[in-house]
Amino acid sequence: MGLDLHTAHMSIPSFIRRDVALAPKTSLKLGGAAEFFAGLDHLSQLADVVAFARQRGLPICVLGGGSNVIVPDGGVDGVVVQLQASELEFSASSSAVSVTVDSGADWDRFVDSVVEKGWAGLECLTGIPGLVGATPIQNVGAYGQDVSETITGVEVFDLETGRTRTYSNKQCGFDYRSSVFKRMDRQRYVVLRVTFRLIPGGAPTVTYRDLKARLGDSPSLMDVKKTVRDVRQQKSMLAGGFDENRCSAGSFFINPIVSDSVFAEVREIFLSDGGELSDLPSWHTPKGIKLAAAWLIERAGFAKGFQVGRMGLSTKHSLALVHLGHGTTQELLEFARLIADGVQSKWGVRLEREPRILRGASLS
Repeated sequence: MGLDLHTAHMSIPSFIRRDVALAPKTSLKLGGAAEFFAGLDHLSQLADVVAFARQRGLPICVLGGGSNVIVPDGGVDGVVVQLQASELEFSASSSAVSVTVDSGADWDRFVDSVVEKGWAGLECLTGIPGLVGATPIQNVGAYGQDVSETITGVEVFDLETGRTRTYSNKQCGFDYRSSVFKRMDRQRYVVLRVTFRLIPGGAPTVTYRDLKARLGDSPSLMDVKKTVRDVRQQKSMLAGGFDENRCSAGSFFINPIVSDSVFAEVREIFLSDGGELSDLPSWHTPKGIKLAAAWLIERAGFAKGFQVGRMGLSTKHSLALVHLGHGTTQELLEFARLIADGVQSKWGVRLEREPRILRGASLS
């Protein structure tokens, strides 16, 4: 598909609105307004948005489902784009199904649909809020599965050239909760479509300890999906959940991956506190040793439900920072800094924020 910037007209397209509040469009319910906001029902409308922004020298940025983003209190200058197209195409062979999904499709509904069809590969990723287009950027993963295991292609729109291109799995540069789109090309490319390779009748992925403990022998895809949803519900981390912890961005910090020497220091601190080595959660990865951010937070003195003013930790999961109402983004970031500083002071490990701060990028 090509998007023709030369056909864009000079007037403001009808789908672009001024001064639109962004807080209601995010799970944190924080932040100011977009100078301009464009909700796109058709991917072809993106050309008009880019032309509009270029003609006026405005920056542009993309808002997904709002579940993994932080909006500044002062709002966002330029044009905030939200892709809402959600069509799905698939082709099947005897061994696999190729499914191409528009970036505006609801992720949780998409996972539900493929599990119901008996297509394996995404069953552990149920209950995650947001849109399909965000999944390759973050290399979304949970309970032993990452989208990088099934993505075969990501179609993007290049804001610099005005053209589309498709990245192969290898070109996406997937890493733990990261990709080339997050590391170096965050402001350049807009994800349009994502293609997944799924296995009809395939066995579910059951590698995560919590799932193994809850599931019997030979669980079905539906069994795994239901169990994951139950676990997420218990942690107030389920898409569409409605409780006292609902105003959050999910996991606020990424599980850190540390060197052998840093891990040795963490282990020594833990043992000197009277801990048992078997109680120190850690996993060996190709890039180092992964630690559990929630474990580090709680053992740095921040218990579930810990609050400062109008911000707090979830009462069910210490990795989720919760907006308790009538707060500001500045208060959230100060609270996050308090937690990160406490963890670094106790363990010598610096936590990295997972949700991004929404800012526009200037177009060349």
